[in-house]
Amino acid sequence: MGTLTPSLFYAITQLLLWFCLWLFLHIGQRKPRTEIENTIPCTEVDKLAIDHALFALHIYAQHFQGMPWRLDEGVVEQGMGRVFIHAKKNLADPSIAGWRFYPLFGRTGIASLARLHFEKESMLGFVAFHKEKNNITVVFRNSRRLTDWAHNLNRSFKKSDLIDYEGCLHKGYLLILQRCQKELDDLLQKIIQATPNRDSLTILFAGHSLGGAMATLAAAYVVSNPTFEAIFSREQVQLVTFAAPYVGLRTSTSTANFPDWLAERVGYVRCFERTTDIAPILTKMARLKVHKKGWKVGISLDRPVAPGRPQPLHHFEDSWLDFLQAHDIGKYRRGIYEEMDVPYTPLLWTVG
Repeated sequence: MGTLTPSLFYAITQLLLWFCLWLFLHIGQRKPRTEIENTIPCTEVDKLAIDHALFALHIYAQHFQGMPWRLDEGVVEQGMGRVFIHAKKNLADPSIAGWRFYPLFGRTGIASLARLHFEKESMLGFVAFHKEKNNITVVFRNSRRLTDWAHNLNRSFKKSDLIDYEGCLHKGYLLILQRCQKELDDLLQKIIQATPNRDSLTILFAGHSLGGAMATLAAAYVVSNPTFEAIFSREQVQLVTFAAPYVGLRTSTSTANFPDWLAERVGYVRCFERTTDIAPILTKMARLKVHKKGWKVGISLDRPVAPGRPQPLHHFEDSWLDFLQAHDIGKYRRGIYEEMDVPYTPLLWTVG
């Protein structure tokens, strides 16, 4: 029997790859739309959250393509970055009209690998303010860089000095929060000081995927901070996430329950998940923990929990083989719009 030559091995490998691609595209066909209503109807808050979450992606794309990163007070109006002015002129959508956007920067990656370029600063999201609506949004983008995955794959949990929750929280995402905390404080205080009517001021935290996890921790941080806690009551704080990893941890050896703790401090909490999106499902998996005290050895299951009751989006569900499409932020936006019976148009970047 002859040996397997490199050219034959390459041909067989190509055939296998094409066969797997065919299975992925043809056997995993989209399921017909399921006519099931959400447990709770979608609101304008949910629509604003998904619109700004998608806008954060457009803004990041402009930064990645070489647009100016930092604010240039001498060139742009009222401290708004050039890239936001460019975006508002070229992205025709009412969800961004009247808003002032301030970019939020921070580092992602592992500090010990900085020399290998595995720690980078980038735009994590933005803080926006609408003067007429007296509303603040704090929005984080999803995973767009290789360094972001250093935090996604970090499955460790620990207690945080920034958040007064007595249980454990996701260590990887806490690290990002620590790196952008000061800039977040500065931006919020700048907006609050310029706002005369603070009694009706609302603040919305939003994000998709990694951005949803960061929005959850940022909301938990703000309601734990004495400075902001004195300004925002429970009814003034809102949190909406889409396909977000679970950052809170309920352990069998602790009475701490992150959703209950957050519900006492945040008046509006929504966590949207599509049923075929595996990103939230993977973070639900319990973590086995062995703890030893003297001669006694105990085993406990640490189970990550969502910040609130997950709300399913049943529109145009994809099959399990199409899980990448199911995680797409555009699908979530379309689902919100259809639930609200609002005419849906893709948020497209126009040339001009």
